[in-house]
Formats: sequence, structure tokens, C-alpha cells
Amino acid sequence: MKRTAQTAAIASFLALASLGAAQTAAKPAATPAKPPELTKVSGRLMLEKDVPTTGGTVFFVFQKRISEIPADGSLERVREMAEAVAGVDKEGSFTLEMAPGNFLLVYDPFTDPTPEVLKPGPDSQAVVKKLTREQIQKRIDLMKQTNEKGLAVVDGALPGGFVIENRLVRPPITEFGDMILGEINTVKVTAKDQAGKPIDFPADLKLRGKNGDIYESHPTSLLEPGVYLFADVAPQRYDVIGRPTKPEPGAGEQMYMPLVKDAAFIYEGKPLEHSVVVTREVYDEEAEARKNAPPPAAPKR
Repeated sequence: MKRTAQTAAIASFLALASLGAAQTAAKPAATPAKPPELTKVSGRLMLEKDVPTTGGTVFFVFQKRISEIPADGSLERVREMAEAVAGVDKEGSFTLEMAPGNFLLVYDPFTDPTPEVLKPGPDSQAVVKKLTREQIQKRIDLMKQTNEKGLAVVDGALPGGFVIENRLVRPPITEFGDMILGEINTVKVTAKDQAGKPIDFPADLKLRGKNGDIYESHPTSLLEPGVYLFADVAPQRYDVIGRPTKPEPGAGEQMYMPLVKDAAFIYEGKPLEHSVVVTREVYDEEAEARKNAPPPAAPKR
């Protein structure tokens, strides 16, 4: 059976993480990097139009880590991974400062925002600077479980909570406005080969919106090969774009670029299915860097 893009991603993660874990403590410490610019973030959670939720807590987890959330103990795992946390008031509103990125917003209506709850999770990037082998293995096991059984997030919900995906946080201010819990705003992209069959190779595909925003899909799986589900997208035009992709394990190390045909579509607010044709070409990182390099400065006179 062909391996999926997620299987390749797991193998890639394991190789990189194991390399980092094997580095010796004797290596000179690097100069601490400047922290990302903090962004003022606000929004309001609604049960339906004009009906806000009341109380509870919101957790922000990197979108790319959605496959690490198990069906059993899902909210406990969300709390472990949370990069930022905020309380929700009686009008359904929340405000906080956090680093930029693309996040899952997970709403737990039953957890009070105590000082301990409001801290970043112990398995978040905000807290963990270097993964242990145990942490690496835990992440790999959770990703494998998701690859076999499917995601714990289904139709905007987890057991005991709600999920809103692809929350793009950009400095200096991000205002999400009113967000209705449980709304189904999805695009299902099916990637086919030139013969019209689902692709049988990994391809890192994203959606690019009108402002250059990049939306991430659910991980592909053995259950639906070649299918990329993008959740909580906004009404606008999108283009399906390819990103440099590593081949499946055992197929060499040469990265390639997925090339997408029939990439553009307009999302109008209802669940949508769109098909694209995907081929691939060798990706030359050095050549790409030269192509994107700024032009040389004009000689001084």
C-alpha cells in the first residue's frame, strides 16, 4: 500500500527531531533569538447569530499539530500543547497577546480560566525549547494513531469542546470578530494525477487567499488518498499552491515541487469540493533562492 503524505511527514519529523535530541550539551549556547512580535488578539464566540456563549476558556494550538490530538483525552492534550490561553467573559468575548502564526482555536466551555490554566502548555513551543526523546516518541505515536483512525476533530468539535481552525494571527492587531461555533465552512480539494486518479505520492498543498494568507489542510490519510480538507475558510477567491515536498520514505532524498493545474476557485460560504491536477518537478533549493534573490544594487556614481 502506498504511504501517505502524513506518513512521510512523520518520518521526516522523526529524523529531524532525533537529530536535535542527539546534540550534545557541550555545544556552545546560541544567542537567544528575538521573540516574535506579540499581537493583540480579540474575538467573540457565538452559539448562533446574536447569541454569545458565556464563560470558559480558549486555547490556541498550532494548526499543523492537529494530528497530535487524540479522541481520548483530547482536551487534556490541547492544554498540553497550547501556545496561548485566554478566558471568555459572560458576553463570549476574549482578548490576549500572543505570538503570530496559524492556530486552532479550541473552546472549552467547562474550564475556568484560573492563573494555572492560563499558562502555556508544557508541550508547547512557548515552553519546550528542546525535545526529549520521550516527547518526540509521544508526538510520533499520536500522529500514527491519527493516520490510522482519522482526526479527533470532526465538524468543528472535540469531545467536550469546540474547534475553529485556521485562525491566522498577524501583528500588530488581529480581530476575529464574531465566530459561530460549529459552523461548517470547508473546502475539500481532491488532488488527481493526469489520468484522473487520486495522487499516490506526498504533496504539500495549501490554500492561498487574497491577502496572501496561507491556510493549512487536515493531514491526508489512508482513508481518503489525495484528499485535502481545509476547514473554517472565509468567503473569497483561493488558489491551491504546492510547497517543496520530501518524497515518501525509501524513495530518496530529492525534494520536488508539486505543480497544480486548475488551482483557482471562489468560496462563497457553503461546503465546496474542488479538484486539481497535480504533477511534480525536481526542486532545486539553490536555484530557487537565486531566482527569488533581490536584484543587485545599482553602482554608485
